[in-house]
Amino acid sequence: MVPDSITSVTSHMDGDWEDQTMPDGASGLNRRDFLHRAAGAALGASTLTGDAARAEQAAKVPPEKLVWRNKHPDMVYRRLGRTNFMCSRLAAGWRGNNRLKQMLLERGVNYFDTSRVYAGGNNEKEVGELARKFRDRIFLSSKASGLAGYPGRAFEPGEGAKAARMYHKLLDTSLRVLKVDHLDCYYLHGVDKPFVLETEELHAAYEKAHKAGKVKHNGWTTHRNAQEVLAKALELEEQGRHPFDLIMVACNPNSWPGIKDLIVKLQQHDIGLICMKATGQVRHGSGPHVGEMLELADTLQLNDRERSYAYMLHIAKFDVLISEMQNVKHVEGNLKLPGMRLAAADRRRLEAMVLAEQRGTCHHCGRCAAACPEVIEVDDVLRYHSYYHNYGHHQDACEHFRALGYDLVRACSECGRCKEACPAGIDLPAVIVEAARQMA
Repeated sequence: MVPDSITSVTSHMDGDWEDQTMPDGASGLNRRDFLHRAAGAALGASTLTGDAARAEQAAKVPPEKLVWRNKHPDMVYRRLGRTNFMCSRLAAGWRGNNRLKQMLLERGVNYFDTSRVYAGGNNEKEVGELARKFRDRIFLSSKASGLAGYPGRAFEPGEGAKAARMYHKLLDTSLRVLKVDHLDCYYLHGVDKPFVLETEELHAAYEKAHKAGKVKHNGWTTHRNAQEVLAKALELEEQGRHPFDLIMVACNPNSWPGIKDLIVKLQQHDIGLICMKATGQVRHGSGPHVGEMLELADTLQLNDRERSYAYMLHIAKFDVLISEMQNVKHVEGNLKLPGMRLAAADRRRLEAMVLAEQRGTCHHCGRCAAACPEVIEVDDVLRYHSYYHNYGHHQDACEHFRALGYDLVRACSECGRCKEACPAGIDLPAVIVEAARQMA
C-alpha cells in the first residue's frame, strides 16, 4: 500500500494551492514507479510557503503589485523579497547551453544568472541570445566580477571613487555583451569584507544606474566570510542604511546552521535570499546512520546532489536555489525538486542522511585563510579544487587557480593550522598539495 505521506500537489493558475492524495496504484504505476513519480519526480506545486515572516510580507502585497513572468502550472514560485518578483524556486546558473536553458524556460524557470567572468566572458554572450528572445519571460541578472571580492577585490577602504568607476564600466560592458538595455539585478560579486557593503560611492553608483534604467535591483553575492558579511548587511538594514534587494549566498547543508539566524532576520527585512553552491565540497560520511538512510535514497530516487538541493529547498529557508545544469539529466533531476512533498518523518530522515554524507563540506567561513601564516587564500584554493573535482570545470578551475599566482609547493609550510581552524575538518594541506599537482 502506498504510504499516506506520499502525495502530489497541483496548482491553480490563480495561485491557490490544492493538495491531492494519490490513490494506491494511481495511473497504473507499480509501487516503485509511483514513489519515484510522486516523491521524486512530481512537478506539482509545493505547499511550503516559507516562514511566518515571508507569508506575512507576501499577504501585505496587493496582487497587482506582484511581477509574474513565465508562469507555469508545474513550477513552484515564491515572492523574491521586496522585488515583488514571483520567482521560480529553481534558478538557472551559468553552465549549460541555450538548448537546456530553453528547456528550463519551457518548464517554468524564470530566473537566469550570468557574470562577466563565466566562461571567459562568453557566457554573457550566450545568455544574451536567450534573453533577447525571451526578455519578457525571464528575470536576468549579472555580476560586477573582479570588483568586490571575486575573483579579486579592486579597491580598499577609502577608494570608493575607484570602485564606482569600475562598477559603471563593468555594468556597461555587461549590457553591451548581453545586448540588452537593462538588468533585473546587478550583483557585487563575491563580497568578502564588510567595508564593501558600506562603501557610499558604490551605493551612489547603483542609484545612478537605477535612475538611468540600466538596473532594477541591487544585490551582492558571497563565497567566504559569510557570517561576517551577512551580519554587516543585517546591521546596515536595521539602521536603514543602503538596503540591498537580493543576496546570493554560497551555502550547503552543513554550513546552513552557522548562518540560519542571519538569513531569517534578513528575510524579515524583506530581502530575497538565493542559495548557491548547495552541494559543497562533498566528503561522503560514514557511520551508523548512513546504512539506514540508503532506504530513503532508494525511495525518493534522488542522487547525492539532488538530496542536497532538496534539503536547501525544503528544510533550509532560502527563497530560491540556483544551480548549474550541464545536461538533460541534470535538468530533469533538478526540475522534480521544487514540487516535492515530504512527510515529517521522511523530512527528518532526509536531513539526517544529507548531514551524514556531507560531513566534510566547506562552511565558507574563511577561517582557514585567516589562520594561514603564509597568507595563502586557502579557501580560494579549496573552491577551485572543488570546481575541478565536484563540478568538472577543469579549464576554469585551472585558470582561476593560476591567477592566484601561488607556487604552493614553496609557499605552504604544511603547518596544518588551516586544518585545525576548519570547522568541517577538511584535510586542507592535502587539498593544497593536490591542487598544486593538478591545477598549477
